[in-house]
Amino acid sequence: MTTITRTHVCLALCCVLLVGLGSLPTGASMPGAELVQEEDQPTDAEEFIQAFDDREGSEVTDEYSELEIIRSQAVQDAQVGNFTSETQARLELVWELFDTFEAAHDAEQDGNYDDSLANASEARELVTELRDAPGGEQYASASAVALDRFYEELGESLLALAEETAETPERITLLSQSATAFDEAGDADRFAEVELQADETQQEFENDYEQLNESSETVETFVSECEDCDSVIDRVTADPLSVFDEYVDSREAVDAGEEATGIADRHNLDDEQEAIAGPYEEAQSNQGTLAMASATVVLSYSAAVGLVAAILLWRLLHWRRDLFAAKRGDVILMGEMYDG
Repeated sequence: MTTITRTHVCLALCCVLLVGLGSLPTGASMPGAELVQEEDQPTDAEEFIQAFDDREGSEVTDEYSELEIIRSQAVQDAQVGNFTSETQARLELVWELFDTFEAAHDAEQDGNYDDSLANASEARELVTELRDAPGGEQYASASAVALDRFYEELGESLLALAEETAETPERITLLSQSATAFDEAGDADRFAEVELQADETQQEFENDYEQLNESSETVETFVSECEDCDSVIDRVTADPLSVFDEYVDSREAVDAGEEATGIADRHNLDDEQEAIAGPYEEAQSNQGTLAMASATVVLSYSAAVGLVAAILLWRLLHWRRDLFAAKRGDVILMGEMYDG
């Protein structure tokens, strides 16, 4: 009989623990484990020197000379003197500023203007942190100049894009983003100018969109309530006296549809154009049907009235003939004169 020793128990527990760990999903972390950062930040003098050297000739340092100056200063900062904790903290902020500025620049190039403004705003906060950090003023001043220029150029680009954009909601967004960029750049005149343009465009669009909704509702209500409007005969036989009122309503609906279509086209609203197209075409078709139905009713009543008039005229002529004959001395019975 095999004796179970303490060693056997420990080995069994270890096996169970290893099996449990092996069953964890890939990427699962143990409690208290720190997440690995996507990009390792330099931590010592040599890493900072190498990292900032690698940024030489990058797109942002070529486009913004202030960043190239900052990059050179950072290399010297890591090389000269003792690499203290203050030096590391300062260069970490500079490194993060480079990353954030580059992200704002790349987002702007890709047309992701919300992301570009968000990263630029974060870069502005890093500039403030650098200004408050020991020895960070020299970096903060140059960074602020580069960031102001970035905002100014972004504002101009957004404004030019807004002027080329046909869809009004998108144009309003671009104008608002442009105004924000000018405001961050400290250009008060350009900010006020573009902000006013954005507000006026927004107000005009809101008024037009309200009218668009009202006109669309008029068209849709008419189409939904116009019964038997796809057949002239059915419409005339159903209720001939209401045809004229419905024809007036159809003209109002068609005018409203034309107005709604014009507003949607003016603001380049594809969804609204598609939504109103069907009811508008149906309202036009119904107007044609009601026009023919109205004409049919008018002709029918005209024919009936004409027939009655013809009969009355015939009776009147006959009576006049008898009256003329009576005046000439003919004997005519009074009853025959009235009965014809």
